Amino acid sequence: MNPYHPIRIKVILILAAAVIGCPLQEWISISAVADENPVIIIASPDVFESTLSQKDIRDIFLGKKRKWTDGKEIVLAVMYQTEIHEKFTEQYTRKTSTQFMTYWKHMVFVGQGRFPKSISTEEEMIDFVENASGVIGYVSHLPADGKRVKQISLSD
Repeated sequence: MNPYHPIRIKVILILAAAVIGCPLQEWISISAVADENPVIIIASPDVFESTLSQKDIRDIFLGKKRKWTDGKEIVLAVMYQTEIHEKFTEQYTRKTSTQFMTYWKHMVFVGQGRFPKSISTEEEMIDFVENASGVIGYVSHLPADGKRVKQISLSD
């Protein structure tokens, strides 16, 4: 299990509150703030998959899985230098954002991949994912009604 998993953090906070004698309610509200902006995986409407495992997402974003089940090429979209990118890389690739960038520089240098498409904002991410084929990306909030992107669910 990821050492930064939200459930593990909550258990640690509860135990610390019990040992130190701090009010539990304050600790729980602090941990709830950390979970306010979850990472939501989104994909183009033409992507067949609607559920992926954490390992699948890791393999996709590390360039180990390059095609969807229907044979279509997977296009990666990322938002470098944003808070959501930090959360995404730690949660799904188990790398810091710097390690993620270094990894992709190496992959490009040795001819094993192309840099993921760099997006500046969540709105741009949603527009790119909606209008391009085979794209997978991430956001911190669901898109507004009328946007045609597929939310990818996590399987065990």
